[in-house]
Amino acid sequence: MPTPVEQVKERLNITDVVSSYLPLAKAGVNLKGRCPFHNEKTPSFFVSPSRQSFHCFGCGKGGDIITFVQEIEGLEFLDALKLLADRAGITLDLKSGGQASATTREKAALSAVLEQATRFYEKKLTEHPEALAYLTGRGLARATITNFRLGFAPSGWRHLTDYLLGEGLATGLLDKAGLVVMKDKAASGPSAGAPLERPCYDRFRGRIMFPLLDAGGTVAGFSGRLYDPEGRRNEEAKYLNSPQTILYDKSRLLYGLDKAKLSIRREDKAVLVEGQMDLVLAHQIGLENTVAVSGTALTDRHLAALARLSRRLIMAYDADEAGLAASRRAVELALSLSFEVRIAALPAGRDPADIAKDSGEKLKEIIAKNQHAVDFYLNVLVKKYADRRERAQAIKRELYGLIKRLPDRIDQAHFVKKMSEATDLAEDIIWLGVRESPLLPSSAPVEPIGAGSDIRGADKAESRLERIFREIASLWWWFAEAGGIKPEKQDTYQKIEELAGPVYLKAQLERLETKKGEMLLEVEIVYGADEARLRRSLGELASNFREEFLKVELLAATRLLKDAEIAGDEALMDKYLRKCQDVSNLINNQA
Repeated sequence: MPTPVEQVKERLNITDVVSSYLPLAKAGVNLKGRCPFHNEKTPSFFVSPSRQSFHCFGCGKGGDIITFVQEIEGLEFLDALKLLADRAGITLDLKSGGQASATTREKAALSAVLEQATRFYEKKLTEHPEALAYLTGRGLARATITNFRLGFAPSGWRHLTDYLLGEGLATGLLDKAGLVVMKDKAASGPSAGAPLERPCYDRFRGRIMFPLLDAGGTVAGFSGRLYDPEGRRNEEAKYLNSPQTILYDKSRLLYGLDKAKLSIRREDKAVLVEGQMDLVLAHQIGLENTVAVSGTALTDRHLAALARLSRRLIMAYDADEAGLAASRRAVELALSLSFEVRIAALPAGRDPADIAKDSGEKLKEIIAKNQHAVDFYLNVLVKKYADRRERAQAIKRELYGLIKRLPDRIDQAHFVKKMSEATDLAEDIIWLGVRESPLLPSSAPVEPIGAGSDIRGADKAESRLERIFREIASLWWWFAEAGGIKPEKQDTYQKIEELAGPVYLKAQLERLETKKGEMLLEVEIVYGADEARLRRSLGELASNFREEFLKVELLAATRLLKDAEIAGDEALMDKYLRKCQDVSNLINNQA
């Protein structure tokens, strides 16, 4: 039976999937367009229908249909596979008969319930003109309200509950979706004299409803803003969010990411705001790379999702002390995960939604005039403390730990100089304080988030030797496909095997096997069908590989020789000295 991946690839064509995100034009047997992963004027992004792969010669990204969706949607492998499976009309059963299968079915059932609830709330908004007038009065256009699927939960205990139960849904399913409050779980319920016929009631009542969508655009939960024109519910929370469910995890979900991800990748920066209304109005005026946290502070999991799209983050917070406190932990966390963090200082007492309502251009101007986070905090402290000694102590307390988190020594030196000017302290004194300062606390370590999110980082991770071998393997596979000459029967293969050994060779080819289609596409686009040119290039690459391999061998032997000298092991010293001499002779005798 085909695997889920094979089923998706059999059902979907990469051309159809890619062309749903960007326009493609014919380029011989392939197609090309402007790369969605970096800014470019001349198209260098190619798609091969025959190989079902893509490759960009500008940024180096490439892969198959699943890789493409992972990259452009900012999804993990399984999430990308699910998105494609849904598009293909395939029901995934990753582990038949097991817990994973049961969980998958439950998630599908809950998604369907939440979708029904979203449509219910949307319909109720059209039936309550006063609630709709509230939204338009806040500056939202009708198209924006529709685009973000905003709705209304009427006052009353059981409007949604009765509707969904009338559709044949079970109470337990509504509870798992976070839509109702079970009577035995509630701290309070309807007043005496109005007993419930069923043991649950609506969680959201008298609220403007913001559906919370995951990165794939599926409703995962809700955030309800209190609608209380008569001011009778002052004791209730302004915002009420869905509880934690298997679909909604507030520490992972970023509101608006489903709509912002392409813009974030295209502009290589994300704007972070604090509320749903801030986000919706930001998108309405064209700041489509804006996202918001929902019901929690920024977490490492939020940042992990953003890092797949960009490592540049602009936080739109107030420029007063409250804004300083609200943004501080988020800045520390983002810096600890190698983000470039900047802050757009808003006027005191005004949030992005207020500014956008009055003037969208004004908000854009504020966002454009963002400052590096250290500059922002330094300016706040300079204004707050006129006394130079007090200022120096505050800067030491507030900023030294941030400076220590900056990964770039040039940036560190830049801000140390600024702090010196602000405090009249010598730069050496500040450097000493920075070095002695403990790192500011951050959350628990998370899995690496750099892989695949920055092509420059990927280039650094892959050594020159590995890059040369990658090109050689591409040509071996091309000749195997075009002329039926297996790699192991080719002259250059045997020479490299003699130099590096069969174990090394086998391991490197296995490492590249999953990229075979992409690599062959690259060969076809670069060389066409010029066999003579391909053979010349293969010979040159084999020579380059030999040279680079011997350099690596000499470096390794030299390090081992130094270790042996430190340990005082004369036998090992003699062994590695001979190794260094042998490799040096091979390098000097290269033709």
